Amino acid sequence: MAKQSDKRNKRVFLSLGSNLNDRISYLRDAVNQLESQELTIKKISNVYESESWGDENLNSFCNIVVESHTSLSPLELMSFTQKIEIALGRQKKTTEAYENREIDIDILFYNNEEINLDGLIIPHKFLRNRMFVLMPFREIAEDLKLGKFEETVNDLFFACNDKSKVLKLRSLF
Repeated sequence: MAKQSDKRNKRVFLSLGSNLNDRISYLRDAVNQLESQELTIKKISNVYESESWGDENLNSFCNIVVESHTSLSPLELMSFTQKIEIALGRQKKTTEAYENREIDIDILFYNNEEINLDGLIIPHKFLRNRMFVLMPFREIAEDLKLGKFEETVNDLFFACNDKSKVLKLRSLF
């Protein structure tokens, strides 16, 4: 009989961000909730602080990227991460506008699969345009090839046109 961890054979990378109240605590709480029967955390980047992307009037963000292994399907993983967001206080969006949030969890990469479903695009559709994601992603997986891009995370980092200021802060734990 296979061990529970043997079933977690899908390699996934998640981007976590927070720009309300104690941002580091929200990131820490989200990581603690991710580590579960559904997900095993393998690596966590340092925390990076950046100005808000898409609306400069919002608070600055703290961001991390997490490598994990799971047995969940992409849609199950999205549902799992959305439940964590809700548990940590995130309210359902009423508009398409960017907003401040306790926690935001995005699926960047799922087992080198390309997924294009209503509400779920993997690799993440804005990945190559967001330095605040690429910096922590590069820290833990610079040589990872990303599906349809046929480029590594490092390649995307150097090709990114986002000139937003992103500062490496510290380790999460």
